[in-house]
Amino acid sequence: MLLASGVNPQGVPAIVRRPAAIDTDDVLKALEPIWSKIPETAVRVRGRIETVINYSAAKGLRPRGLNPASWRGHLGDILGNPTKLRAAARESNNRPEHHPALAWMEVPDLMLALEKRKGIAALALRFLILVAARSGEVRKMTWGEVDETKNVWAVPRANMKGGRAHFVPLSAAALALLEEVRPLAKGHTSLVFPGRGTGAQLSDATIGMVLRNMALDGCAEGELPRWRDAEGRAVVAHGFRASFKTWTLAKGWADHLGELALAHADTNMTRVAYARDALIEERRPMMEAWGAWCMKSEPATLANLAAERAKRTVA
Repeated sequence: MLLASGVNPQGVPAIVRRPAAIDTDDVLKALEPIWSKIPETAVRVRGRIETVINYSAAKGLRPRGLNPASWRGHLGDILGNPTKLRAAARESNNRPEHHPALAWMEVPDLMLALEKRKGIAALALRFLILVAARSGEVRKMTWGEVDETKNVWAVPRANMKGGRAHFVPLSAAALALLEEVRPLAKGHTSLVFPGRGTGAQLSDATIGMVLRNMALDGCAEGELPRWRDAEGRAVVAHGFRASFKTWTLAKGWADHLGELALAHADTNMTRVAYARDALIEERRPMMEAWGAWCMKSEPATLANLAAERAKRTVA
């Protein structure tokens, strides 16, 4: 008897048949209900079924031949790409595809786990979370963009989605992380988070892989990703911007400060015409509190930050 799927809480029919009797229809009955609904889990389930059937054939429990769970030239032609199907379904319902985001209450625990990960990509991801930035902004960041007298990261317009320069007040947590990577600096034009070995720009996939491994490595068959959103999807780097936004609202920070921190475009043209100040200092306590929340530490005071700046200036 073969139990090929153990994710019944998510509505996945189990395959309970003798190995020799399992066919493509059985596999499809297990996969179709979840294929576009929870693609991360569905893809893993398909792989596990294929492995079990291959093992059964090797042990003589079923005849050798086409594996009914194989992908190339078989299920791939029937099911299609699960992520694309999910996006198409949302588009047809006029619903935007939101990036999987971790609940803000869980971010400190993820950061603690992330600190144990080695490599420049893990450091870049930690910084991305602390400053609520987009992946491309962090990957292209150079030391020349960091104003260490004012504790501000000035992101050039060329690196911004909206094409406008963006200014990020750096919290004590963010500054401490920059100190970790400072030994890699090779001048103002060098990348803050260079690719390992080559010094070239990190790829978005490299940062994403850190999260993917954290979410899925060591999970039992059919188990949901360790770090997931409310729908059971493995979280992605861009989703931490949503985590930050919901935290600002939950903690009572003014909405316009949260929007400025995320560099969101203001759709009110009148307000845009008059509100041209980046409100860096008004945003600084918010970013300090977010950094402290992420690191489970006490927020640094403005006096502390001024003292640190003075030390670096003297040095």
